[in-house]
Amino acid sequence: MSDLVDNQNWEESESQSNLRVLGGMLPRDTNGSIYDIMTETTIHRVEGQVIYASQGARIFRSENGGAIWKEDGTLGMPAWLTRVAAFTLLRRMTRGGIFSILPLGDGARLCIAHKMILLAEPGSSVYRISKHIPKGSRPLNLCLTPNGNIYWGEYFLNLRRSEPVRIFCSKDEGRNWEVVHTFAKGSICHVHRIVHDPYDDAFLVCTGDRDQEVAILRTDDGFRTLRPIVHGDQKYRTTSLITRPDCILYGTDSPNGENYVMALDRKSGSADKVQRLPGPVLYGCQVGDQVVFATMVEKQHHEVSLWVGNENGFSRVAHLKAKKWNRAVRELVGYPTAILPEGTSNWPNLYFTPVGTELHDGSLVRVDLSTVIKE
Repeated sequence: MSDLVDNQNWEESESQSNLRVLGGMLPRDTNGSIYDIMTETTIHRVEGQVIYASQGARIFRSENGGAIWKEDGTLGMPAWLTRVAAFTLLRRMTRGGIFSILPLGDGARLCIAHKMILLAEPGSSVYRISKHIPKGSRPLNLCLTPNGNIYWGEYFLNLRRSEPVRIFCSKDEGRNWEVVHTFAKGSICHVHRIVHDPYDDAFLVCTGDRDQEVAILRTDDGFRTLRPIVHGDQKYRTTSLITRPDCILYGTDSPNGENYVMALDRKSGSADKVQRLPGPVLYGCQVGDQVVFATMVEKQHHEVSLWVGNENGFSRVAHLKAKKWNRAVRELVGYPTAILPEGTSNWPNLYFTPVGTELHDGSLVRVDLSTVIKE
């Protein structure tokens, strides 16, 4: 593996020669906090100090919070897809490039790309196709369990609800996949997310999109049965479950109605509003013991915003103006938002990648939350 040397996109900081960044100031309402920018770089996963990010079809890893980066590997996929991944707008239009990276216990890594899941064996820098995705562009996440099983659910348009929707599992680090649950055709549109709940030793599954299809379901028997915790209303529609000791936090994903950070109480099963948001939420993550949600611009005009807090309340810590695209263009290239990483980063470092914004579009940004959160 080689050090990252793409000097066209990186500049060296005078204070840290190993950190190739651009320094700047956040928008005024965040008190002028200093942040770092790595251009044309997308964040994917942060666990403590370990970060995974990508540039086009190349994956990079840092083990010290972004001070030093090394190349982790490249995708073994058709040449035309590799070329598409190198251009931001083409990548968005074709839903190409890299969407998620999952390191496994044996040193292997899984990666979600356009219509495929790829696997890099331990010690290898080449990601090879493990599973073709015949329906839709990709699953929205991979769920790794404590025993090493990996789950994902199908996410595709399914406008007429004429197709069943399946959940897949791998018991051998992503080398083989089997169907473990099937939603009957007409019952749901698709699966938004699967999350392991360590506080309940169970799995949570989010489904959408119409009222009767929207649900947060629970299983503790290996997906043989799925029981709805809440269902039947847009206030339960989400792609961003974050498990907490006493509740489950999520940001709603309603393109037409109002959106909120919601807290789903474990004991009562009630879902209560914590914070009203200016738009729907696609991404959520954790920084230390704090939870972060990012809004996106879909059918209403507003700014991309980042909200940090817990079940007791949230506050806005950053906002970025979306590019002035009409709805047709947004449908074509994707909605402006901020990509948040899977996993939990060490406090106070929040990493994200703005998408479709006037400022820092497609760059990896790091914010010191201790300087922007008011006590």
